[in-house]
Amino acid sequence: MKFFESRNGNLYPISSIERIIPSSEPTSVGHLRYARAFLKGDGGAPVEIYDTQIEAIKRAGQAFVPAQDGFFVLGYYHSDDLENLEPWIDRTPILAWRMGEYGPDPVTLDEMYNEDLRTHHAILRPDGKVMSPALQTDYDDLEKWEAAMTEQAQTKILQRGAEGGSAE
Repeated sequence: MKFFESRNGNLYPISSIERIIPSSEPTSVGHLRYARAFLKGDGGAPVEIYDTQIEAIKRAGQAFVPAQDGFFVLGYYHSDDLENLEPWIDRTPILAWRMGEYGPDPVTLDEMYNEDLRTHHAILRPDGKVMSPALQTDYDDLEKWEAAMTEQAQTKILQRGAEGGSAE
């Protein structure tokens, strides 16, 4: 049985949720928003949860499909020094797949990668090709993907330098 935590710290089974109503206005606490979860057989009184929990609750009920060996989530990271970019690639094995908002999402042991892939991450397939959902592009191999990511990082650093900001 899977549980979710209410705003006041109580745990409830996800299976008891009848409906969730996201908030439409920020609370007085700042940028945090609270949603109301209505539970089955609880007299109709809503339980407050953070809006950020809604996606995790939706993912918890999804079915998993085991992944074939050889699929990895790739993360590209670099320093902010244009002269010495020092890129490195994180390669995390994909254990399974689940349906996300924009298609299949990977399931890994690293929770950071268990979200949709609209960020800078990509998928290395067993045949060596790289799929980049964020860029809507496929690459013939890891080296071509890394070269494209390095070029993108250099452009980002140059743009931020021209704007007087720092690269992230």
